Amino acid sequence: VRAASMAARIHMHSHFLAFCCVFQSLMVFAASMYLYSVFASTAEVPMLAVILYYVEMLMSLSGQMIAFDVFKWSGRLGERAVVVLTVAQRLALVIRHAGSAITMASAIIFAIFVVAARSEEH
Repeated sequence: VRAASMAARIHMHSHFLAFCCVFQSLMVFAASMYLYSVFASTAEVPMLAVILYYVEMLMSLSGQMIAFDVFKWSGRLGERAVVVLTVAQRLALVIRHAGSAITMASAIIFAIFVVAARSEEH
């Protein structure tokens, strides 16, 4: 978690944005662990599931960084253009350009959750 926090802080040049990204990733990890215990009807979580949920957390952090990069890039795009893009236009650009990558990362995260939830290792 500390390494992910440092990477986000360096990448985003903002302690607040790094905190938000890491906090959201930790919430993904906690929610995955909770949902596993609900679906498996046990408080014991196998080590394979814990490792896979950690990978989920890292994938969610990656999706956040992709969206942030495209948002930053859209600001530089507006500087070169005659018309400066509004925040709404920049967010639309983020969804248009990074939407498929974030959707793919979300699908992979869902697949990881399903594999971990169906694992029989204890």
